Amino acid sequence: MRASELFDLADFQPVEAIEVIEDDHPRIRFSAKYLGESRYLRVKGAEYSITVDPEHLHRILIWEVTAPASIRYAYHIKYHDEKLHFPREIVYTIDTGGNRSEQTWTFELPKPCEIPDAEFYLPHYGISESVLETLHPNPWPRWLLIGFGILTIAIGAWLVRGRRQPAA
Repeated sequence: MRASELFDLADFQPVEAIEVIEDDHPRIRFSAKYLGESRYLRVKGAEYSITVDPEHLHRILIWEVTAPASIRYAYHIKYHDEKLHFPREIVYTIDTGGNRSEQTWTFELPKPCEIPDAEFYLPHYGISESVLETLHPNPWPRWLLIGFGILTIAIGAWLVRGRRQPAA
């Protein structure tokens, strides 16, 4: 769910938008209560909150849902560094009023491709590149179509101009 959905949809009633300080860094927390009917990823009466980092293009740090019946689940997102918006770790926590479980996903930074350039060409696989069609098609059909288009526009303009002149 995007942050804009918390305030733009009629089914969400805004609760708060406040600045909080965590680890000497400002954060902004948006919360809204869902008033619509329950469906996928939406629970009637639940409070949805996101915490964003305004110092780093408002990247999402926490996404939480507190549902009726004491069910709370959250995603806490940690990033590799301040400049990169690629997550290092996402911790999913669900608390069902006494039973708490947690699942963690870790991500490595993408690495450069280690496949040699030669493997992207046909001779590496024993196939000659002469089997490929030429990439420079005959330009004459293109020029004929352009000329035909210009001629059509000219005839159309001549016909329109002829209708506008009063008859003698």
